[in-house]
Amino acid sequence: MEGLGVLAVAGFIGFAIWATMRGNQRRRSALEAIASKLSGAADSKHASATGTLAGIPITLRFTTRGSGSNAESWTEIDAQPPAGYPLSLSLHAHGWFDKGKIERGDLVDVIIGDADFDGRFLIEAAPADVVRHLFPPELRGYLMSRKELGLGTTKVGDAGTLVLRLSVRGWLEKPEDFSPALDQMAALAARVREAHATADQAVTPTAPGGAPYRPTVDAAPARDARAARAAEVAKLEDTKAARAATSKLIGWIFVIVFMVVVLAFLASK
Repeated sequence: MEGLGVLAVAGFIGFAIWATMRGNQRRRSALEAIASKLSGAADSKHASATGTLAGIPITLRFTTRGSGSNAESWTEIDAQPPAGYPLSLSLHAHGWFDKGKIERGDLVDVIIGDADFDGRFLIEAAPADVVRHLFPPELRGYLMSRKELGLGTTKVGDAGTLVLRLSVRGWLEKPEDFSPALDQMAALAARVREAHATADQAVTPTAPGGAPYRPTVDAAPARDARAARAAEVAKLEDTKAARAATSKLIGWIFVIVFMVVVLAFLASK
């Protein structure tokens, strides 16, 4: 019986090693295929692939969140939009308390105009008039098709380069999984410039003047709108930073109160 137990343990260890090796090979093959699509390079050591798609710099990473039994596999895709266009974006599924926070004005929720999409996702973003042009039907359809995901802006590298980051639960190792995600992120990043231009057009009137029958464009409203958008993004970023600081402070208060209660309990013994 003891020999059977040893064999069982050895068999389990052997299977775990085989499964790990097989998973690593599958992941390497996926990264090579992704790098080929991006006309770039794969980095097996960091489980990533980098390149460009439709002129947009893109990096895909396979990541693990948590550890042990709580470990979760996630795929992150960073797409770099054209520089010079202010944007702050955070999209995730609505939480239990979002409605009350929105009604109190503590939380921004940009409405796209698609009832199902707006009902599922909170879009805390600025500038709102630009963000409304970033979610065409094909992107909304892709986001709705995934069970767990997040989409937002973040800054990477020493230079603090702004990127759009899509986080999807699970490793997108198959072409039918990673190709749509890469295509949508490249299109979204490229759309940032177009969305700003569309928002400018909405506030750019024409005025009499110039050559006969050729009205001139009054650039002042668009210029003022751009300044207002930059201020809107800065305000949202400040609000999010303040909220994060408050949340951290509350966490520390809970820890301190818990420690005081424990020490008081021990002192009473």
